[in-house]
Amino acid sequence: MNIGVWSVAGTRIHQLVQLLVVVSVALLVSACGPGARDVQHPLTDSLASAFYPDHLADAQLTPPGLDIRFVRDSLLATYGAQNLPEAHIIGRIGIAKLLGDDIFVLDDRLHTVHALGVRGASHEQIGRPGQGPGELAIPRGLALSNDRLFVGDERRVIHEYLRAGGRWSWARDIPVPFLPLDICSIGDSLYVLAVTDDLSPIIHRVEQGELVTSFGVPYRSADMFIRYVTTEGQLVCLPEIDGIAWVPTRMDEVHMYRTDGTLRWIAQLPEYKPMGMIEDTTSRTVSMGLAGGRTEMHMLHAAAPVDSNLLVQVGLYDQLSVEEDTPKTIESYLIDLNSGATSKIAFPYSGLIGVTDTRLALFTNDPWPRVDVFAVSEAR
Repeated sequence: MNIGVWSVAGTRIHQLVQLLVVVSVALLVSACGPGARDVQHPLTDSLASAFYPDHLADAQLTPPGLDIRFVRDSLLATYGAQNLPEAHIIGRIGIAKLLGDDIFVLDDRLHTVHALGVRGASHEQIGRPGQGPGELAIPRGLALSNDRLFVGDERRVIHEYLRAGGRWSWARDIPVPFLPLDICSIGDSLYVLAVTDDLSPIIHRVEQGELVTSFGVPYRSADMFIRYVTTEGQLVCLPEIDGIAWVPTRMDEVHMYRTDGTLRWIAQLPEYKPMGMIEDTTSRTVSMGLAGGRTEMHMLHAAAPVDSNLLVQVGLYDQLSVEEDTPKTIESYLIDLNSGATSKIAFPYSGLIGVTDTRLALFTNDPWPRVDVFAVSEAR
C-alpha cells in the first residue's frame, strides 16, 4: 500500500514507471546489507500484545458479528523484530496471503516474496530484484494456485514460480498488455486488476497465459494517472460464491462481480473519507492527498473473507500520519457477500491476512527501518 501525496503529470505514467524502476533498485542497494537473506528469528510475543495491547488481559475475544474465537496462548508463530540487526529481512508488506501452513509476503521494498512457515518458522525468498526473467522490478499482486505462485509486475508481465521438492523456482514470465496492480486466482484462472492505455475494463481473466475476457468499469477519466490511482486496490477471489471483489485503495465503494464479469452489487463504506484530487490546468499536473481543505482521509489497509462476509479495514490519516506512513486508527467494515449490505464494526485487530474457522493471521507495517511483525493464532 502506497501512502502519501501523488503529484505527477497525468499523461506521463510510463515515464513514472521507468523512474520507479530506477528508484526501486537504488532503495534496494541502500536498504539491503550483507547477510539479509536466510536469517530467521521468530519471536515469542503473543498475538494480543503484538497487535492490540489493550486486550492483553483478555482470555478470549469474539468480534461482533463474527463467529471466530482465538485465545492469546494459542499463538503459533510470529516473525520480525523491532530492535534486532536482522530486522530488515522483511522490508515492507505490499500484500500478504495465508495458505495452509505458509504466509506469502510480497515485499515491495526488497523486491522479493517471502514464504514464511507458520509451524516450522522457516523462511524462503522467492524471486529477486532486477529486470531479467523472473526478477522483480515493480512487484504488484500475489496469487497462489496449488503449487504455483504468480506475481504481477508493472513492467507488463506476470511472473510464474513453481514449487518442487519443497523449494520454489522461476518457471516463466507471461507478458500482458496492461499494468498489473493485483492478482487473485480461482482454480486455473487468474484475475488481474490492471490499468490499460485507454478506458478498457480493469479486471482481466487470464488462463494458460492467454487473456480470456475483461470486465469492470474504470474511473472515467482520460488522464492515465487518475485512472491508475483510482483503480489501484485489492482483488479478493471468492470461489464459494463465484465472486470477484474489487476493493479500491482510495475510493469509498466495493464492487462485487461474478466470475463471468457481470456486476452483482456495489457497496459504499459509511463515514468513509476519500482522498482529495486536484488538477492544476496551468502546470498540467494532478495531485492526490489532503487537498481541498480536507484534514483527514481514508485508504485501504486490508481485506479478507470472513464467515460469509468481506471484512474490509481502512486506515484513517491526517497530515502527520501521512508523513509518518502510519494511520491514526484502523476502522473495520463487514460486507455481506451475497447482498452487499455494509456495517461498521469494532474489530480488535488490524493488519488482516486471513481468517478461517481455526486460524487468524495478522501483520503490522512499521516505518522503515523497523520491520513488519507477523502473528498467527489458532483457535482451540
